[in-house]
Amino acid sequence: MNNKSYPLEDISNRQNKWNVTYHDYSHLLKSSTYLSVYQSGQKTYTPPGYHRGPDMYDHFIIHYVTSGSGTFTIGGTEYEINTHDMFLIPPYTFVEYQADEETPWCYYWVGFNGADAAQLVKLSGFQDTYRLHVQEQIAITQLFSELTQLESSAISQKYLLLGYLYQILGLLMTHSETSSSANYDHYLRAVDYIQQHYNKDELSVQSIAESINISRSHLYRIFKQVTDKSIQDMIVDTRLQKSFLFLENTNYSIGKVSSLAGFHSQSYFSKLFKERYNQTPTQYRKSIQN
Repeated sequence: MNNKSYPLEDISNRQNKWNVTYHDYSHLLKSSTYLSVYQSGQKTYTPPGYHRGPDMYDHFIIHYVTSGSGTFTIGGTEYEINTHDMFLIPPYTFVEYQADEETPWCYYWVGFNGADAAQLVKLSGFQDTYRLHVQEQIAITQLFSELTQLESSAISQKYLLLGYLYQILGLLMTHSETSSSANYDHYLRAVDYIQQHYNKDELSVQSIAESINISRSHLYRIFKQVTDKSIQDMIVDTRLQKSFLFLENTNYSIGKVSSLAGFHSQSYFSKLFKERYNQTPTQYRKSIQN
């Protein structure tokens, strides 16, 4: 079945009601490849017994229960959810969840997807289950609180959202039997190095490996484990993501955008952009100006 034919929940028209704070970040997705935050929110009051579903989404959603309890049903299995538990909604899967009659829950949630999302979810502990008990309760609560306070007006905010999401997943990985926290730390440091040096001539697999004191072969294995993508792919994708910021927020020529984003050939940049997004950089810039 084509994904477009699924009866998906529309997250773009939700209202802040019933003590719910909700943010829709869907307009920030166009320049994303590896991981994107789709939505976030907080529910500070739930009517006793309040039920949702069956619902289906086109992205992952993690709920973190800060108080109270309820049930979560997926694939015919019902999970009891208590305070400081998380439950995972995977994409294109019908789910139902219901607050307890006597102690209805309050929770945060964050929705996300991308090429890395499924692997990161598994590394976070959702390998064979849709429910986790959170160990780092104070830290996780603080991260969710800060994430859900971000407004959704600026394209640059996407990176702040990703920062909070990576920290949440990283804390979960620390206590996951299915992950290597050291390897994930190396991965995050490599990603940060790419973000800081994307427009530098010296950016290479070797320079990234040297910056975090591991071998190139070890770095390759880490990226294969975490993302199933190559390091070169991430470098190119990062540069393309940066090019969106310059196209959207400056009047620089395409040649200068290409150079600032780390591409040293305008023709290569334009060709790659067209292959990836089915339009040239010039066409994209015109489309957002109309």
